[in-house]
Amino acid sequence: MWNDLREFALKHLAGLVVWIAEDPSSFFLALFVCLTPLLVISSVLSWKLHKAIVEEKKRTRRRERLDRELVKAKKKN
Repeated sequence: MWNDLREFALKHLAGLVVWIAEDPSSFFLALFVCLTPLLVISSVLSWKLHKAIVEEKKRTRRRERLDRELVKAKKKN
């Protein structure tokens, strides 16, 4: 089974290498076309994560401020 898989992979890898050697411009175009959506998805997810982190920091600061004010109010009473 592993030998069959290895032969299959080597056969297709050899075909890929031949394609790259014969026509590198179309290979890089295909590579660019395949990777562009992944990069866009990655950037959108990074942006959303950044927004979530900033919101969490704001909530944490707000909670800490309210806790400090609550402690001050309890000390006054």
